[in-house]
Amino acid sequence: MRNRLTLLFFIAFTSIVFAQPEPKHTFTVEVGMPVPLANKAFKWVMKPEVAVSPYYQYRLPNSLTFGIGAQYAYWQINKYREPSSQPAQGGIHTVGGFVKVGHEKFHNDRFATDVGVKFGYNQTYFITDYNTKLYGKPQQTMSASVTPTLAFILNVDEFSSYRFTIGYAFQGYPFSNQRLGVTENSGSTDGSVLYPTKTVTQYLVVGFGFTHYFSKNKNTGGDSGGGDDF
Repeated sequence: MRNRLTLLFFIAFTSIVFAQPEPKHTFTVEVGMPVPLANKAFKWVMKPEVAVSPYYQYRLPNSLTFGIGAQYAYWQINKYREPSSQPAQGGIHTVGGFVKVGHEKFHNDRFATDVGVKFGYNQTYFITDYNTKLYGKPQQTMSASVTPTLAFILNVDEFSSYRFTIGYAFQGYPFSNQRLGVTENSGSTDGSVLYPTKTVTQYLVVGFGFTHYFSKNKNTGGDSGGGDDF
């Protein structure tokens, strides 16, 4: 019995250490909810809708990763939280691109983690009925963004995996009602008035993703360059 347990332990250990997948080229699509944070007016007025981020990533043998992709986020105005005299309708659309630097660690042949940072540049459109009335078009702003990310990855087969993702985005512009074409400031439930602030726009993105592996190595005993491509 003791010998059998030793054998089972050895098989389990070697399957983890010597058969860990090492994908080189991957394509990932992440979909989440961008929850407004930090800026009081942004949290109060805007409702989270969707954030989408498709990107290509290349992984080095030392687990460092480099990626490039696009990002889109949308928030809808809660017109009932705008001043009653100016119940704006519409939303905020952010479109841009980014590069990603990270570290992807495969703990065994099924589970991995991906820690990284996305450095982006975005165009944000404030598309509201009040901006249309005032300017005949949406207000716009361009800004840089920084988004630390964490993903928990579960491999499905040799060429695909699913992931649970968390990211915290810093967008390089402050938010106020004036960007929506509203001249008054919003009031919150505690009776305070939410004035413009210099705090940059921030939001938490929680969601899921799917990854396709274009090529994949098997670690065959510590040789970072060894293995076969699939």
